[in-house]
Amino acid sequence: MELPHFDFLADFATVSVQGRARSRNQDVILCDPEISLFGVADGLGGHAAGEVAARIAVDTAAEHLGSGQMGETVGRFAADPNIENRRAVLTLLEEAVHEAHRAVIAEGTDDPAKQDMGTTLDLVLLVRDRAFVAHVGDSRVYLLRPTVTLQLTDDHKRYDGMRSSSGRTPPSSLAGPLSNSIGQRSQLRVDTVFAALETGDRLIVGSDGAFSDIENENTLAKPTDTPGADNCCSLLLDNAQNAGGLDDISLVVIDVGSAVEHAGGKASHAAEDAAVAGMSPLLCELNAAQQKALLASAIELDLPNERTLARRITGDRVAYIILEGSVKLHSGRTLGPSGMLHAESLVDLTRREALPVTAEPTRLLRIRLDDFEEVCALDRDLAARLYERLARHLARLAP
Repeated sequence: MELPHFDFLADFATVSVQGRARSRNQDVILCDPEISLFGVADGLGGHAAGEVAARIAVDTAAEHLGSGQMGETVGRFAADPNIENRRAVLTLLEEAVHEAHRAVIAEGTDDPAKQDMGTTLDLVLLVRDRAFVAHVGDSRVYLLRPTVTLQLTDDHKRYDGMRSSSGRTPPSSLAGPLSNSIGQRSQLRVDTVFAALETGDRLIVGSDGAFSDIENENTLAKPTDTPGADNCCSLLLDNAQNAGGLDDISLVVIDVGSAVEHAGGKASHAAEDAAVAGMSPLLCELNAAQQKALLASAIELDLPNERTLARRITGDRVAYIILEGSVKLHSGRTLGPSGMLHAESLVDLTRREALPVTAEPTRLLRIRLDDFEEVCALDRDLAARLYERLARHLARLAP
């Protein structure tokens, strides 16, 4: 079907079932094609009225994002998709999550029986050729492309540092409690991600029960390699239930179809960003096709000033390429556009030094080791060129 302000036809499907170890389903799905908004909230198991918290969070966020202010902001981005209008959409998306947070806390304050209720929340808003994502908790959003599967969100786990020696995500049995959720009294952290979409892409939003046996992106690709959003939902549900199905399982699958014409300016900065990334130590000297293949595995982040750039995200090592802004290194030196951070992550190594911090609002591309290896596995010639570039760059960094 056609969605407002979205440059592609979309096929979507949802499913939500109660877990075998649950007395009731505490998940809530958000599917509002009239404003191109989708999401999942997972009420916290073992907490009072988790399903109430999930419903309040979803309804509050949807109401906020269906307001006239959001419509105007989305309309401005659709007409002129520049960086300032993009940031305005991300800001309002983040505000919607904070509104949901306040609403859940207020309900718990008014009703002592619901005082400790909480929920995760993941929202996906589709505008032009982009997916705007807001994330709190340990539900997940994945972007599946023909050549790579990307986890767009990071689990907010208290024991995120407890990992296997390989640096990969451990079995779900080792997962720690949530460090961040809607309804917690501590300061809320909202992660936002901005992803470009193309025909053939697939977005999956799911509660943690849907991914109980998913250890990495390659594992996810197997049950989702099927045409049709309905089929994908059914296969993922069967997969989760066959793995035990103890927790509630909720999924939203969105398939990006053929392009449609919408009025508005041509998406800006895409070519400029590719040119900046192409001058990075990793991509320079590669041809345009090779650069595009690697960039398909990258996720764009738009970070505020003084944000620390971690070496690991949800158990996987990550590297960054700066598109705009600057980052202060442990040495005191400042690195700008085309600069690369944590390059050693892509060869599964760690440098023992303080983490870099953004020196101003900064846009970056983030590349996970798993995704990098997936791209390399598909093209040996590209892999050889990339590892050669990495070796040269790391040799220059050596003391």
